[in-house]
Amino acid sequence: MVLKIAHKGASKYAPENTLEAFNKATKLNVDIVEFDVHLTKDKKVVIMHDHNIKNATGESGWIKNLTLKELKKFHEPNGESVPMLQEVIDILRKYVICKIDIKDKSMHKYILKIIKNNKLKNVIITCDYHSVIGEIKKSNPEIKCAVGGVRDKSVKKAIRDALRVKADIIDANYLIVTKKLIDEAHKNGLEINAWTVDDLKTIKKLKKLGVDAITSNSAWS
Repeated sequence: MVLKIAHKGASKYAPENTLEAFNKATKLNVDIVEFDVHLTKDKKVVIMHDHNIKNATGESGWIKNLTLKELKKFHEPNGESVPMLQEVIDILRKYVICKIDIKDKSMHKYILKIIKNNKLKNVIITCDYHSVIGEIKKSNPEIKCAVGGVRDKSVKKAIRDALRVKADIIDANYLIVTKKLIDEAHKNGLEINAWTVDDLKTIKKLKKLGVDAITSNSAWS
């Protein structure tokens, strides 16, 4: 079975990475909901894709330079304030696996604390900084982790990078996903998640190749 991953919540039906998007995602036929996390100046974990709040709120400012109180003054396109990780976990945990995309190198200890406090089992952590995944797996080998942002067409490099940090999954751009990559990953005990695909023809092709999961903005309605 190919798992369905909703990208940034139900981003086809509501502004991405908002509580509205996450609530709507629980009504979709998906297995996993992916979202992005950042750390505020006062070390609070919030949900937003970019490091700067401009695209999400229309205002300018770097999340790392704003306290949570300051950040909450700005609003998403639907009028909501920027959500916190705890709020999103509370919405999703009974319905789907939470896939947490870590955007900052030094914030994983805060994520791990929240996961532990919530006794959250249905969780995957992904990060483009592969060293972060390595650090997480050293201290928490039971947490499923993915090396993110894989765009290199070298199958050997993708497998080697994932194995070096003891990852469970390779998060690969769908354009580089081939039968060879999938087969070699499976031989090494790794899964392949393809991102981000909204074309149904491409989704069918990836399923035939044997991919393990597919991330989409809109294909799960």
